[in-house]
Amino acid sequence: MKITALDHVTVSIPVRPFAQGGISPYRGARDPKGTSHAVSTLFKVTTASGAVGWGEMSPFLAPSIMTAVVEDYLKPRVIGRDLFRLSEIMADFDPLYTPHLNTRVLAAGLEMALWDAIGRETRRPIADFFGGRRRDTIAVAWCFGITGRQETVEFLARARDAGVGCVKTKAGADIDADLKRADWLAHAAGGSVAVRVDMNQNQSLADALRYVRGIEGMGFQFIEQPIAVNDPKGLRSLRYRGTTPIAINEDAYVPQQLLRLHQADAFDVAVLDLDHGGGLLSVARQAALAEEARIPLVQHCGWDLGIKVAAILQLSAALPVFSYEMDSTYFAHADDVLSKPLASDGGAFRVPEGPGLGVQVDEAKVERYRVA
Repeated sequence: MKITALDHVTVSIPVRPFAQGGISPYRGARDPKGTSHAVSTLFKVTTASGAVGWGEMSPFLAPSIMTAVVEDYLKPRVIGRDLFRLSEIMADFDPLYTPHLNTRVLAAGLEMALWDAIGRETRRPIADFFGGRRRDTIAVAWCFGITGRQETVEFLARARDAGVGCVKTKAGADIDADLKRADWLAHAAGGSVAVRVDMNQNQSLADALRYVRGIEGMGFQFIEQPIAVNDPKGLRSLRYRGTTPIAINEDAYVPQQLLRLHQADAFDVAVLDLDHGGGLLSVARQAALAEEARIPLVQHCGWDLGIKVAAILQLSAALPVFSYEMDSTYFAHADDVLSKPLASDGGAFRVPEGPGLGVQVDEAKVERYRVA
């Protein structure tokens, strides 16, 4: 089946303010102003039979640059190709002359759209192409940014009341403030809600060690990427100087890094992302390695709308090595580009059951939220 068209559009959907049950402005160590909109680039693939597939990725490049990537880099390598030779298509985006870079990242949203189109052509959900569904629901971790004491306590109570068993928050801007807030988090969680903390590489090794020792006994689920990437000795040092598990995230975006850090005995958990991993195929390969090495995995969130969340659910349903709750901000978005929001059951998403991603895109909403 030939691919006849590839289109893309960047959309921006408001995130509800904290006072209205949302998480805006969502502040992190590297974003003190805070995020108030979920921005995604959407991809639409059309086949000769008229089947349409949708994909989504976080636009880490400006919309004008993404347009150039699509027109000059993706389209010439996709239009006219056989949809069912997806592996062959994606191999064209391998970093032949830049092995230190994951250039498949630029095609991650496209690859998702190809999978959706394949599922619609064959009338099978994407999970079936990765071994078949083994779970019908995927537990979720509600994400929120750096907040004051009252908001921190309020958010934990809100999550608990909604049946959510895990939350993820940010830290790393100020070690003294981080330690003080860790105490608020531990008391508010009360042992009934798991807490994971993401540093976004913003701690020095000395401050990260101080944090690891300062939260000893608080029972946090893990500390995510406390120090900069490419420091296996530093990560290993943190891992063996405390009992709180150490997770990698940005380190997992570097080609072959998951294997290298595992060999260095440098982490306990890996947080993977479909975008930065280079698509479902690449992340599935990482997952296979992790399963062999008995490394538990987490699905990362980059302000994902329903298209990408559906892809995460399809892959996670087939690969139980994603054993930790998936990160998500979806609960706080004011709207979505789907005709019907993703279904949730307490603290878990229900895996969509239709063909492909299992969701329907509302193109009127896509136009409504289009970024000029």
